[in-house]
Amino acid sequence: RAAGVMVEPLVLGAGGMLMYAAWVLTELKKIAEASGTLVIADEVMTGWGRTGTMFACEQASVSPDILCTSKGLTGGVIPLAATLATDAIFQAHYSE
Repeated sequence: RAAGVMVEPLVLGAGGMLMYAAWVLTELKKIAEASGTLVIADEVMTGWGRTGTMFACEQASVSPDILCTSKGLTGGVIPLAATLATDAIFQAHYSE
């Protein structure tokens, strides 16, 4: 069983700048939830308003379990990245 699936929401930047519809991300999240698989969204390129919403996942009404962001976080002034997670992931990280 897969522990997680990592996606670039709506735009496959590393895959050749290919676009896909928001419903694909919605269906992927449903499949992942049904199998207990985490969804990790790489919003490095798509986050911070670059796709019309703060994060591309919002266009599919998807809340990923883990969201990775950087670049647009500081507007390019300084290098900075952040990894956001659900409370369940956060608590598991700090559990004994």
